[in-house]
Amino acid sequence: RIAVGLRVARVLINLRRARKLSGHVRSKLRTTVSQNKRRYKKQGFDLDLTYITSRIIAMATPAFGQHGVYRNDIHVVSRFLSFRHYGCFFVFNLCD
Repeated sequence: RIAVGLRVARVLINLRRARKLSGHVRSKLRTTVSQNKRRYKKQGFDLDLTYITSRIIAMATPAFGQHGVYRNDIHVVSRFLSFRHYGCFFVFNLCD
């Protein structure tokens, strides 16, 4: 029983370490993908976007699922817009 308890504790510790490492890897991957573009890194957000004026933001199309690892995740973009520009924003898709 003690051995099982120790195994469970070891697994939990390793999961915690992996979680911290994945955040670091995700940050490095996003920086690599965005290359020399500006990133918005304020108030806990790390998004590939830039303010053209105080009322106009430019960014790539948000990603869903696994693509959100290296591109802007749609849920994070939604949270950002709600936090920074609550009720006062429109989103236009200017892609083909």
